[in-house]
Amino acid sequence: MHLAQTMDRSGAIRYAGSPIPLSFSENDYKHSVCIVDLHGAALGTVFEKPIPRSIPMIRLRHIPENELDARLAELPNLDLFGIEEERPLLEVSVCVDGPVPGMRQRIEQALEGKHARLLKISLEREEKEHRPLTTALPSVTLESMQPEAVFLRCYKHQRNGDPPQQLISLFNELYESVSRGVS
Repeated sequence: MHLAQTMDRSGAIRYAGSPIPLSFSENDYKHSVCIVDLHGAALGTVFEKPIPRSIPMIRLRHIPENELDARLAELPNLDLFGIEEERPLLEVSVCVDGPVPGMRQRIEQALEGKHARLLKISLEREEKEHRPLTTALPSVTLESMQPEAVFLRCYKHQRNGDPPQQLISLFNELYESVSRGVS
């Protein structure tokens, strides 16, 4: 829930979201801030101001293992006068048939002299279906789901299993507490 969004139909209650990407899944999302004019207690105009991204993010996704070295070689070479902290962050996901010892070292060696900083490597089985949670059930929208259902789906997606009942109870208690404070 890092993305900015309205929390009610009128648009008066908003969740600010993060001003910068907090994961590679936000790579294509345009972060922004809302500037709000108030007329006394009434909501006036609201407009979004984009936040420029200071550090690029590069995703190489679903790369077959036999194409990995060639794809890494395509990355731009290191700018010797560049600032280390401004180099793009890199995520690499490689499709493999089974365990691949030494993958990190292989990728790090291929990145020597390249203008990128390795941040994340993930290995995927080639038969794995590549559908993000948002497209897995296209007929379901966030607005049409109850908060507990959103929590359960996110938990299952992240942890590949159901949350313990105690955690569900705590979520519902927190949700009720926040709901009472908003109304």
